[in-house]
Amino acid sequence: MTLQEIKTIALENIFPHPDNPRKDLGDLTELTESIKKNGVLQNLTVMPGHYEGDEWKKDGYTLLIGHRRAAAARAAKLITVPCTVTHLLNRKEQVALMLEENMQRTDLTIQEQAQGFQMMLDLGDTIDDVARKTGFSKQTVKHRIEIAKLDPEAIAKAEEDGCYQISISDYLKLEKLPSVEMRNEVLRDARDGRQLDYKIKQKLQQIEDESKQKIITDKLKEIGIKKGPANLYRWTPGYSQEFFVPLEDAEKKITAPGKPEECVYGVGYDGVYVLRKEKGEKNSPKQLSEFDLKTNYNRKRAKQMREIQKEMDAKRRSFALRIANMDVMPAPEDHVRGILETLFDIMMSVDTWIGENGLMAYHAQKELWEMAEEEKDAERKVIRSMSTIGKAVMCVDRAFRVRGGTDAEVLFDHEGKTKEDKLKQLKRFYDEILHKEYGYVLDEQERSILDTTNEVYTTWEEIRDDVMSGKMKI
Repeated sequence: MTLQEIKTIALENIFPHPDNPRKDLGDLTELTESIKKNGVLQNLTVMPGHYEGDEWKKDGYTLLIGHRRAAAARAAKLITVPCTVTHLLNRKEQVALMLEENMQRTDLTIQEQAQGFQMMLDLGDTIDDVARKTGFSKQTVKHRIEIAKLDPEAIAKAEEDGCYQISISDYLKLEKLPSVEMRNEVLRDARDGRQLDYKIKQKLQQIEDESKQKIITDKLKEIGIKKGPANLYRWTPGYSQEFFVPLEDAEKKITAPGKPEECVYGVGYDGVYVLRKEKGEKNSPKQLSEFDLKTNYNRKRAKQMREIQKEMDAKRRSFALRIANMDVMPAPEDHVRGILETLFDIMMSVDTWIGENGLMAYHAQKELWEMAEEEKDAERKVIRSMSTIGKAVMCVDRAFRVRGGTDAEVLFDHEGKTKEDKLKQLKRFYDEILHKEYGYVLDEQERSILDTTNEVYTTWEEIRDDVMSGKMKI
């Protein structure tokens, strides 16, 4: 049982408790004015002695309850304050006393509540105990405990940098992610609430996609098809595609092809592809001139680049439509002018101009001649109701799409030379608009294309000697 006494103590002899759950004392202006007029009306609760780091000192007093009153009293220039002095408390009892007092307050931050609840659990309380002592529901306590698991430095940095204030809604969205590591990763990467929301959805989609990928690849392994090399893509030279399993068909039966041991699988963003190794070469280096070898090589490269760009187009178009349809949180108002200037600059550089009919076809994902008049009218209304940014994003995206039967839109010319200007503008669209302003996250392949580090950029000149000497086949 604790012993108590009432006494007046000099403020200079009172020290804050290192485990106080309240880190931010908030605005003390009104409380300071009240204390100037009326003094401290409610005793502070203290105990003899104080902590100096991890060392316990017998002099002075440690403040247990009343940190705001003490701070306001100092601001009001008081010398002494009335205190209830509590004796014979161990460290666990000290923390428990502060927590039970503070957790019932409504002006604690969510993070302070979360850390406080976690401290109560660490001291031996159960979820039921915490709920009973603080007056919060068990469900709220459980949610706060999940928040306590997050990296406090990541939370503090986001809020101190003025990027955004993390709300309880944001915390609940984060809780949907299955691991604390994943939540912290998203929290550290997001620069504002829009990106946080998008990155959470993206992670959840990634988890779902990976689950479907595993279902498909497990079935392929069962029928004797092994995983291909790490750099295998569905357009890799020397392989032909046997079949493709979209993610949405993960639960469907897969029929084994002839000689499955000759096949390998690779994983794409939209499904799993099975390739068969081609046998033999139609022409050897000795049978073809250098001109023919170079021409054939560049044609293969163009085909590869076309397929890569089609994958990039599909992902980028899906995201551009989300922006246009307001399914992605809009950019801050003070960014709008800069976004439009960048989009307009890109349009001028890549000859983007299209009319309303072009936007209607892009948004509907079908040609106008395929639409009934009712569909055209509906699309026309949608386009006219869109924001200028939404329409501009669709215009720019359409300009970079691979279309038709030629390689005019591929990122290098018939000689295999990179189209530097076009690539520069595409990179701006990804980096300055989709990623920076709307939170789009580039995958490894997209980044390698934009940075020209993908193997598809390997020129004839770089492999010529090996091909002509017979060391390398193409």
